[in-house]
Amino acid sequence: MTPKEKAKELIDEYVDIMPPIENQTGKSIIKHAKQCAIIAVDAILSILNENCINDGYWDEVKEELNKSN
Repeated sequence: MTPKEKAKELIDEYVDIMPPIENQTGKSIIKHAKQCAIIAVDAILSILNENCINDGYWDEVKEELNKSN
């Protein structure tokens, strides 16, 4: 799976579990889902870096999350 595909998959998974909030638009749900995905990827990167294991894949996923609409 490419970093771009993984970023989209993470966003989609978080969108699916976002609780409904009154007056929330689709755009704001996606924004919140992206923030959750970035937090998750940061946690993954932290663990990988602590163990000196990082091939750059998750860095690329985070880049995709930061630039995706």
